[in-house]
Amino acid sequence: RTGRVEYGDPREVARLRRSVDAYDASLAPVDVTLPDEFRILKDTFTGAVEGGPKEREPRWLDLCDKRLHRVFNNVVAGEVNLDQGGRFYGGWWQNVVSDARKHITIDGQPTVELDYHAMHPRMLYQMEGLDLPADPYLVPALVAASRGMAPEAVRSTGKRLFNALINGTRRQLGEAIKAPRVELLERWGCELPDALGLGDALAKIEEFHAPIRR
Repeated sequence: RTGRVEYGDPREVARLRRSVDAYDASLAPVDVTLPDEFRILKDTFTGAVEGGPKEREPRWLDLCDKRLHRVFNNVVAGEVNLDQGGRFYGGWWQNVVSDARKHITIDGQPTVELDYHAMHPRMLYQMEGLDLPADPYLVPALVAASRGMAPEAVRSTGKRLFNALINGTRRQLGEAIKAPRVELLERWGCELPDALGLGDALAKIEEFHAPIRR
């Protein structure tokens, strides 16, 4: 959407590309698989429904899709900052529904997924030398405005919006604020209370987490 941007140091780009190519090559002979009954993509919105979210229709994972790439999305003065970001994307396992991940095997061996509670806010509070709130995703102002919503839905919305604040760009957040409410549900998978717009909800999360705001 933003068009082409300069990579910066071509030697550093070449080094990063070589490291990703080497990692992909090491994955090529490895059998990373999943039983047939779990090979459904986690995001399968297709077919618009008038006045509501889109219907879900199963789409199947391609277990041969193991090549990865890195995404650097912090652009400063027209150049990509290669010192920040660089998360790996592309492996089919990133699109597995959460309940199916425990069934992934690597060369026939079972795997275990470690879950770290509130990892991102915990790191940010730790960097400031502060204690983490009891539940950083249950923002009191969101809870108060969310009468009628299940507590799990309120927490899920708080989590997704918190992560959007720390990972999204101003442009992405601005576009989301202007988008129809149903599109927010489709793209981000979160439900907003009727009493709040997205901009208001983000502002309340920022206010609650003022000690780590920058």
